[in-house]
Order: sequence, then C-alpha cells, then structure tokens
Amino acid sequence: MMEENLVEAQMKTTGKELTGAQVEGLEKKLELLQKIKTQIDELSLEKLAFLKDFVDYFFSQPLLNQDNKNLLGILPKLLTLQNSKESQYGRSWCKHKDFSAFFNVERKWDRIFNIMSRVIKEGSQILEDERKTGTPTETFVDTIVDLGLYSLMWAGLIRELRPEHYEKFLKNNNLNF
Repeated sequence: MMEENLVEAQMKTTGKELTGAQVEGLEKKLELLQKIKTQIDELSLEKLAFLKDFVDYFFSQPLLNQDNKNLLGILPKLLTLQNSKESQYGRSWCKHKDFSAFFNVERKWDRIFNIMSRVIKEGSQILEDERKTGTPTETFVDTIVDLGLYSLMWAGLIRELRPEHYEKFLKNNNLNF
C-alpha cells in the first residue's frame, strides 16, 4: 500500500508516468526505509537515549575539527572492541572499583613509557616496527587503544558510582547540551 502511495505521489509530483527503473528505484528506497523503521522500532529505550546523545552532539557542533573527525571515525570500532572484551571477560577491570581502574591504566601507561623511552634512545623510526614496540600479543597501537579505553571506562565508572562528580564535570566544562 505504501509502495502504491509513493508511486502515485511521484506521478502527481512530476505529472509523468514512471519508468520501470524509476519504480524499481522507489521500491528500493521504500525497502530501505522499512528496514530503518524496523531497526528503530527494535531499539530499546536505553539505546535510543544513547542515540539521542549523539544526535544532540552533532546538532550542537557548528563544525567538526580534524581530531573530532578522527575520534568519530574510531569510536564505533572501539566501542565494538570493548563490548566484545566485556562479553568475554566481564567487568573484571573494575572489580575493586577505582583501584582496579587505576592499576589497569597504570599498567598500560608503564608499557607506553617503556616504548617511548626506547624511542628517545633509538629514534622514532622504531614506532614503525611492531616487533620493536609490541609484545607477542600486543602492538603499540593495541596498548594506546587499551589505555584510551581504560581511561574512558574509568570516567564511565565515575559516572556510574559518583554521578554528582560526573555532573559537576559536565557543568564545569559547559557540556550540558
């Protein structure tokens, strides 16, 4: 029914009969819209709240600077990675709350500090060689990403455990949009 309405509306708008290719194009658009609607219908309220935060963010920004574009390009992938790890390991990283979070951040920082100490001695070209900056199971990029994720998860833990501190942070940084 909706398909017929689209075809009729298009015909009324243009005053011309649609070609087979045009009808097929409208059918594909309709199919895509129906898939999007189904996905939206299936979203939980919690997911919709997170989606709203991102939409609010986008509309609050007059432009996206390069670092912001870089972050937006990696955040969905990092969230996927973190969700996968949490499914596998649980929330062991914060078993003892701030203490556990601190020691995970500190462990990654120590690894980065050791790598960068080698860079100072041997030159920045060693960052191009994963054999010189990584371990058998973790590259330099893995370590940087892990440090970032642990830091962000710690901020999330603070939001969870001490929401008044997180709210104060938002207020002090004009982030209540």
